[in-house]
Amino acid sequence: MRNKNLNDAARKQLEQIVKARQQLIATAKGIETVGRQSADLVQHQERLRQNIGSLNQVNGQQQQVQAYARQLGEDDTQLAALRDRSTELDKKHAAIEGEIKSAIANTEF
Repeated sequence: MRNKNLNDAARKQLEQIVKARQQLIATAKGIETVGRQSADLVQHQERLRQNIGSLNQVNGQQQQVQAYARQLGEDDTQLAALRDRSTELDKKHAAIEGEIKSAIANTEF
């Protein structure tokens, strides 16, 4: 923001827009990360379910089946936390977008 033709108020408004845009980018990256983590957990759960299905047909594998079942439960807990985080990030992202639109609409040069 080095344009000497801008008054201080306009410069501050533009700086706020830039800062909000940076927050928007960071939030979008967070949403992407949470999405990847969720997808990875879902794939892990699918592998565990397949393993459980295979081991249920083999005698003497009950202990391993129980271990996989515990892991499924842990994964479910992590997925719930990721869904909560995703919802939180989506709300934050929408709020920041609204702030940016409002700031742009109210910017005076």
